[in-house]
Amino acid sequence: MIDFIAYVYLLGAVILWGSYIVPFKKMKADVPYSQFLMCSGIMLVTIILSFVFNLGFTITVFGIASGAMWAVGNFLSLLAIKKIGISRAYPIWISSMLVAYFWGVLLFSEITGIGIMMGLLGTLAVLAGAVLITKTEKTKGPALITGILLAIGTALFFGTQFVPFKLSGFPAWEYYFQMSVGIFITSLVIFLLNRKVPRELQLKNGLLGGIIWGIANLLGIYVVQFFGIAKSGPLTQLSVVIGVLWGLFYFKEISGRKAVVRILAGTIVILIGAIIVSLA
Repeated sequence: MIDFIAYVYLLGAVILWGSYIVPFKKMKADVPYSQFLMCSGIMLVTIILSFVFNLGFTITVFGIASGAMWAVGNFLSLLAIKKIGISRAYPIWISSMLVAYFWGVLLFSEITGIGIMMGLLGTLAVLAGAVLITKTEKTKGPALITGILLAIGTALFFGTQFVPFKLSGFPAWEYYFQMSVGIFITSLVIFLLNRKVPRELQLKNGLLGGIIWGIANLLGIYVVQFFGIAKSGPLTQLSVVIGVLWGLFYFKEISGRKAVVRILAGTIVILIGAIIVSLA
């Protein structure tokens, strides 16, 4: 029964994490402001869910650190999307699963023996898929390079965000609120450094993206608790499929049959890599 519930949480996290960027794409505002609204939505839904489910309101340096890592990673991810779009940026920062995998193996010894070799094989598959995706022709030159570097930076922060959670030893429900506090504070600092507010506040889309992510985060924290960092990283990053589909078919970011086929093929290769890692 526990395994079934864990996979239900996983499915919910994958769908929601693959969709939270959609409201952001509809916004016409700079990234610091957009992220601040998003993180305000995260804080709002976190407070509500913490009250409803009695999850607690503990605050520690571990939770703040995790939240800060995510907020910085998210800031980079939104910049990457502005440069190269969802359908290209999302599959690149899925390499965060590799970062999470190595943290799980090297720091927490969650996988040993032949599982490590399977993990390395999966890693190569993910990298191959990412390279295939970046060879689409929609964006070229400095914008392409900048977008790819931003997506890689996103992967590093996203892949490390749950390390403090594992180090803290807190159960998932005690970690949820404090991580959101770290997210909100970091996004506020980034926004205050920029201090640009558009004429149209666009509260609906900004808050909606955060609410979607906040629900996914609670599910994702439980997934980490059930499966560990090494496996939950690859499994939750299956959300790339949802993100790519939004980018290709809703926003129509990539045109041309060859480019679309290449994006989908790269995504499939990445998913195969994720499955191999999850079986390690």
